[in-house]
Amino acid sequence: MKQQFIVLIFFTLSFSIIYSQNIGIGIATPTRARLELNGAVDATSAIFGGESTGISLQRNWPAVGFNTYWNAGDKKIANGYAAKLMVDPTQGYLYLDMYPYGTANTLPQISYRALSVSRLGNVGIGNVIAHAPLQFPNVGNRKIVLWETGNDENQYYGFGIEGGTLRYNVDGPASTHKFYAGNGANASTLLMSIQGNRKVLVGGQFSGSRLGINAYDPMYTLEVVQTGNTGMALINPDWGFRFWELRSEKYNSDAGNPHTCLGLFYNGRANPIMGWFNPDDGSYTDNSDKRLKRNIKPLEAVLPRLMQLKPARYEMITNHKSSPNFIGLVAQEAKMLFPEIVDVRFAKVDSLNTIPDFHGMRYGKLSVIAIKAIQEQQVIITEQQKQINELKILVQQLAAAVK
Repeated sequence: MKQQFIVLIFFTLSFSIIYSQNIGIGIATPTRARLELNGAVDATSAIFGGESTGISLQRNWPAVGFNTYWNAGDKKIANGYAAKLMVDPTQGYLYLDMYPYGTANTLPQISYRALSVSRLGNVGIGNVIAHAPLQFPNVGNRKIVLWETGNDENQYYGFGIEGGTLRYNVDGPASTHKFYAGNGANASTLLMSIQGNRKVLVGGQFSGSRLGINAYDPMYTLEVVQTGNTGMALINPDWGFRFWELRSEKYNSDAGNPHTCLGLFYNGRANPIMGWFNPDDGSYTDNSDKRLKRNIKPLEAVLPRLMQLKPARYEMITNHKSSPNFIGLVAQEAKMLFPEIVDVRFAKVDSLNTIPDFHGMRYGKLSVIAIKAIQEQQVIITEQQKQINELKILVQQLAAAVK
């Protein structure tokens, strides 16, 4: 009984002091918690559930070990996998280390750093020190992956680096996102920049970037490969989604050496073909097939009206102090004589100003008027030549009579 009392006193004095109901182990006056424990075996202060895959509390770099403790190195509490969550008190980082399957109480135990969080809140995924809000190690080609939930587990959508090409899908806040290809920012080539104002810039001034649409390996700055015989369309959503289209079309000017022409189409008409650019000399050809016309009538006399046209020399009103001289017709004047060669449209000058009756000249149509005028003149010339010939005969007859 006396020995038991001595052991109790020794335990109380050496290891535990009850002070205001606080318990201290290795500390005389525990005041910071109900239970304070000082001291450790190497860095391990306590193990709970050590008969199985328990947890440990570690000091110096304060940590919680899951089926792991520190004694001359990381060891397993029991056979199996393990992990450790710890803090670097000098740098302020929080780390999560993962351990492979191993045997209890043995070395070595190689860990993999799965997660790090800086004191600024930067998060590093994998074995990397995060210097950005979210950072990944420079290994592998899949960074952020959204896996398809269907039967094919190989389908995914993500962000990463594959074959030297940055793959990035973003719909973020109003900020600029830049995409580079190369080794490091200083030696990289700018591929694309998405501005916060919704402007998309492809390549830099001297980057030599090429943009291909339906093109596997574009050779030009912008390369578009047509699909389904469709080209590039400019669509006006304010007018029933009418649109103009440019596309490469077959051109059979030389059956032995086929070409393609650049066709112009408008879907707002029963016949969408408007015209095409000739691949041989670059000239523009108007749509003029007889099968697309009706009510064909001879053109009335044009020479008297043609003579009333007023070709002029003029300058254009511009923001510059001086403008070069031009020659042409004034549309409003020509409209009174030949309304067919004048086009009037609703013109939007800028976001605030519009001109509802903006006039323009169809100078190409003047060639038809000129042909008609030449024909009329030729009739006059022929009649005049006939009269001249008759006068020559009369003069010859008079001269013979005088002799």
